Amino acid sequence: MDYQTVNVQIEQAICYLQLYRPKANNTINDQMIEECHHVLDCYEKSINVVVIEGLPDVFCFGADFQELHDTMASGQIRERNPERLYDLWLRLATGPFITISHVRGRVNAGGIGFVAASDIVLAESNAQFSLSELLFGGFPCSSTSLSNSSNRCCKSQLFDDHDKDLYGSAGRCMGGIS
Repeated sequence: MDYQTVNVQIEQAICYLQLYRPKANNTINDQMIEECHHVLDCYEKSINVVVIEGLPDVFCFGADFQELHDTMASGQIRERNPERLYDLWLRLATGPFITISHVRGRVNAGGIGFVAASDIVLAESNAQFSLSELLFGGFPCSSTSLSNSSNRCCKSQLFDDHDKDLYGSAGRCMGGIS
């Protein structure tokens, strides 16, 4: 299949799944969700590891609000169904494989969902995590399981490489993953 929002590379029993929407700040849209599901449908039985990656400066910046705005502005009415995204995160968290998030750059909102669904998180020194839902009066849809980081998340403050070591929320990645 010719994917538009993800890049996929299979090496032995490892699936490298790169979220790839550089013009949209690597935000999540329906097509990305469906393409991720398709990748898992195709390879789930033949892989042992899924490595989720983003771009060098942004792992995933959450929902594509620009696409939502453009759709509404054009007069199109589309029912929003977050269940497909939640199902994707559940598949990543409970699938018959190990899920690793290789985080570089910014991670916000729904991007944290991919991180939370991972068995292992490797974060490079430029990784920054944030939950912006609270700025809009919403509640985060995913949470860190660590009480030390909850205060920061509740204030919707960034935490970077040094903070995440303090809070224990991600492992430091020395160099890149090859």
